[in-house]
Amino acid sequence: MMRVNNYSEMKKYKKIIVIVLFIMAVFIMSHFAIKLFIKFKEPVLICAEENAQKYVYEKYGFKGKVIWSDFCSASDRYYAGRVNVTMWHKNRFFVVTISGKEKTVDGKDDYQSKEIVQVLKSRIDADLNISSLKVEFNFSEKTKWNRYYDGTNIDEFIGSEELPRMYLAISTVGCDVKALDLKSIMETYKCSDIAVYDYISEKKIKKRKEEYIFSSDIDNGFMDNLPYLDEFILMDGEDEYYFSKNMLKECDGVLCFQVFNNDIIFEESDYGKDYKGNDKKVNPYSITNYKSNEMLYLYYPQKMISAKNVAAKEFFVTYFAQNNEPYYGTGEISVANNEYYMVSFDLSAYDFPDIENSDKEIICTVGGKIEHNQ
Repeated sequence: MMRVNNYSEMKKYKKIIVIVLFIMAVFIMSHFAIKLFIKFKEPVLICAEENAQKYVYEKYGFKGKVIWSDFCSASDRYYAGRVNVTMWHKNRFFVVTISGKEKTVDGKDDYQSKEIVQVLKSRIDADLNISSLKVEFNFSEKTKWNRYYDGTNIDEFIGSEELPRMYLAISTVGCDVKALDLKSIMETYKCSDIAVYDYISEKKIKKRKEEYIFSSDIDNGFMDNLPYLDEFILMDGEDEYYFSKNMLKECDGVLCFQVFNNDIIFEESDYGKDYKGNDKKVNPYSITNYKSNEMLYLYYPQKMISAKNVAAKEFFVTYFAQNNEPYYGTGEISVANNEYYMVSFDLSAYDFPDIENSDKEIICTVGGKIEHNQ
């Protein structure tokens, strides 16, 4: 019995010794691997890391710890020599972009970017006398700056090399967007475009598609999130575009919209939903008072459209000419947000005869075309 116990003890100790030896081997190998990495590390990276530490100390007065470095692009490895140096200080990662070709302290970093964004947001809210839920810029908390923010010089960042022109998107709930003095904001903050998205509720903001495109081409600006908006206003220089939810036409949960057209009529078609080829979940819809030279948008609840029709892109508009001959157009589908598919029809691109002079209906269908006029 004693021998068995001794054997068990010896076996246990052997396992412990093997584990300890393994840990020591891993430590020794790691030590030599790091030394080997440093030995063969590219001189440009080493120089950039030293430059970054000097730059940070000169700008902020502390010594950041270098975590990693890599070239900004493939061309920088061979030509420009710009390096992104990831550093750490007081529980915060940040990145310094600086040259490694020569000794320099001319760099940029994002250490203060979060603070700069928050200060600008608070100032814009105060200037507009609103309490926004979100303010978004054409820069972010990852934007790198070469100047130091001392708590009083935020104006130096506006119109700077890093931010010559500002693009601004403001998200609100219950705001009268037409009452906002956006022109003064454009002048003060050197803005090219300002967009204010007033949502129906805070819940809708959480469901929105996180994608803002700042452009005078409003088709690209707010279309994805349009079902969630109460009001929207876009100011592009002297031009202004306004939207309110009453411009959306609704039938059976499907939404219809055409830019610059508040008079469009959207209703269930007399054809009914049982005609050959149509998706039985979706009624055919009739559209009149449309503008033939503008894009037409339909928003279908995702639960309404079958995966088959989404994959096959089976979305059509049918137009019957004066001789009752059918003409067809195909829509482009995209995921608008978490609840809707957006289907767009470019009416100006279809070969519909005399459509600009006609008040005949366009019939929208899913899964099949209408072949005969009733």
